[in-house]
Amino acid sequence: MPDFDDEKTREIVSFECKRFLRLMGEVDSKVIDVLRAKFSSPDTFQNISEKDVILENRAIIQSITRGTEIVKQLAGRHYIDHDLGNVAVVVEGYLNFLLETPSVCDEETFIPISNSWERYRVALEDIFLRTINPREVPPDFNNGIDLDTMQRCLYYFSTKEMKKMSAHPNVYGGLDKKDVYLPQESVWKALQTKLAGRKIEGNTAVIQNFILNELRNVLRDKIGASHVSLNIIIVGDELVIRLEDDGAGLNAFQLDSNSKDCIFKKGVSATGSTGLGIANFDTRVASMGSSFYVVSRPRFEGVTSGNLELDEISVAETHERTAPDAGLAHEVFAKHYAEPIRFQSGGTQKKLEKIPFNNVEHGTVFEIRLPISKKEK
Repeated sequence: MPDFDDEKTREIVSFECKRFLRLMGEVDSKVIDVLRAKFSSPDTFQNISEKDVILENRAIIQSITRGTEIVKQLAGRHYIDHDLGNVAVVVEGYLNFLLETPSVCDEETFIPISNSWERYRVALEDIFLRTINPREVPPDFNNGIDLDTMQRCLYYFSTKEMKKMSAHPNVYGGLDKKDVYLPQESVWKALQTKLAGRKIEGNTAVIQNFILNELRNVLRDKIGASHVSLNIIIVGDELVIRLEDDGAGLNAFQLDSNSKDCIFKKGVSATGSTGLGIANFDTRVASMGSSFYVVSRPRFEGVTSGNLELDEISVAETHERTAPDAGLAHEVFAKHYAEPIRFQSGGTQKKLEKIPFNNVEHGTVFEIRLPISKKEK
């Protein structure tokens, strides 16, 4: 994300980002929601013309179709490929098509937009929020978590995004053989029922874009994970989002906020990615009054729980997944194999220590805890 040294420039950039986010919210409520309602219950909305919906909101739709162009100007072109990818081409392309020929707006032409909209909006909003402040989420955007948006994003990820990832076997080799668990429809319904009338603190785009980025990271062939699971549950007055894998794990220096190699530093990656997607997530989530924990145990070549011949460890051959000094192999293994490495931002040490770590050999758990407000009387 560019650093704007000039105060006046920062104010202008912040204003433009906030203006775009407001317009995106208007398109969401005045176009996407209305057309979804129209196509799902045509008899109920007979008086609403699809063409009129497009024409009446032409100005704000045109603004949204410039989304990737604005990202290039304010955040940098690399964020388009990283967070937006092909989804921007679909959404902006079809919106432009409807602007040019509003009379052809029907359910068939709207479906590609509807299926991709939340994924597109989450990525754009998170990019703009990082442009306003790369390390903290502005308080006025701590407006609560929308579970419907999360569900739609993850559905898009599982049905569309993973297929595109499979087309890159050099990065995501064997993706079809990995055991990937994402929350099912029954889980979302149960959460909605339990949370009726209550607000989940946080920002949907910030949280969801992290989940998507980290899913892409842990599914990379370089990580070597066979099992990846995302669970979302309610524990007390917190929504707990837990992403767990049995991959290569992380070392202590990668979870040390004082280290230049900490994975939450911009440009640093433990997976061979760009190092952009989860940059500063630790401070961003804490700024929303939420907590973030990581528990990990690195994998050492030639060592399993039943094979403790430490002389067989080939630290140098395991690249950045090992200790930086091969001579520390015995010490590192003794320290980290017995007890997993733990990291927190916000929250309490007590909760960090209680996070379950089910991968006996190696892997990583990312856990986000979002406060839930009490029901209004």
